[in-house]
Amino acid sequence: MQAVAQGRPSIIGRDAIMANSTYTVQGMSRGHGAEFGRSEVVKISGVMDVSFDVAADRLTVTSEGAASAGSVTEAVEEAGSEVVAPA
Repeated sequence: MQAVAQGRPSIIGRDAIMANSTYTVQGMSRGHGAEFGRSEVVKISGVMDVSFDVAADRLTVTSEGAASAGSVTEAVEEAGSEVVAPA
């Protein structure tokens, strides 16, 4: 399954353009599962921050430019969860 992220660019400082991409994720549990997922997604080039809202099944990725939806999906799947849709 290929996911497409919804990105919202914002300008931080003079030169850096940051993008927030939000995904709906299934199978992410509290504690270890969310931390393992975060540690996988943060490895993606350009990713600056990753946050999970486990109760809402939502993952938000903040990156320099837009992070590849395919890379995010692959990292989430490596963590044992599934990206089901852009949020």
